[in-house]
Order: sequence, then structure tokens, then C-alpha cells
Amino acid sequence: MRTQPRLVVRDMRSDDVDAVVAILRSWVQAPWMEEAFPALRASAEAVTDQRFVVAESVPDGAVVGVMGLMWGDIDPELLDGTEATAELVRAYVADPTRGTGVGTALADHLEGVAREMGFTRLVIESGSIHRETGYPFWRRRYGEPFLVSPDHWGPGVERVAWRTSLTD
Repeated sequence: MRTQPRLVVRDMRSDDVDAVVAILRSWVQAPWMEEAFPALRASAEAVTDQRFVVAESVPDGAVVGVMGLMWGDIDPELLDGTEATAELVRAYVADPTRGTGVGTALADHLEGVAREMGFTRLVIESGSIHRETGYPFWRRRYGEPFLVSPDHWGPGVERVAWRTSLTD
């Protein structure tokens, strides 16, 4: 078992963007990920409907994880129409610290932020490239997905989604 690092979870700042981009690129080499970088920069400058946080290791200050909360452009298929819903997005942890609680700390923090903002439901959407890493994390945290779309992003490229109440 890996040693759990001491962490501070905080809002992402502009000077974190390069470290966050490096973490994202270490996990996903795809054009759609590159399209996310402007949103990251905008979030760091607080001019968006997304909020990103980072996990910073203590005492060295290295950024070891990132996760975002989005409340604007959520796919209607993920909504139930009765709840104020936010979505967790771009959840990635630097490989050397995977399995040490970084993802849990980020998700716990953003669940609290979502509650403070008045959201009552949270959704999470993931895809095939995260079967080995993301799916197990989300299943442990939120149980079985409520939606599985086998060819959502193309033949054999599935979308899986979870949701949870923030009022329980």
C-alpha cells in the first residue's frame, strides 16, 4: 500500500495550469483533452461556469491531482429534471500518488463546494479509456452506474455515468 501524502485541496490558480496539463497529458493523449486546456485556464482566472481544484502535497507544494465541478453545459441525458445538478469533470491524479487518497480528497472537497453552492445532485461521466482506473474509483464511491451507453462516442467507445444525492 502506498503512503498517503499530506495534502491541501485548494482552488486552482493560474500558476498551477502547467502542472495540471502535465497530469492530464500523462493520462490522455487525445484531441478532446487538448480542447479542455482553455477551460482550465479560464477557471483558474474565475471567468467560467466550472471550478477546478488541485491537491497539493505538503510540504513540497507539488500539484498531484486535479478535479473540476461544472454546472453549466451538462448533457440533458444525465439530468433528471428535478434536481439542481452539478457534474464532476477532469478527475486525474499524478501516477505516483494514485491509490493514496488524492482522488477521494478532491471529490470530498468538491462535493462540499457543490452543496455550498446549492446543488442537490452530482453526476459523473466517464468513458472507455478509464475502465481500469476511473470506473473502479467511481464504483467504490457511488455504486453502480445509472447509465451505460456502449457506443456513445463511436463504435465501442462507451459512456458510463453515475449520480448521487448531495442531500442524504
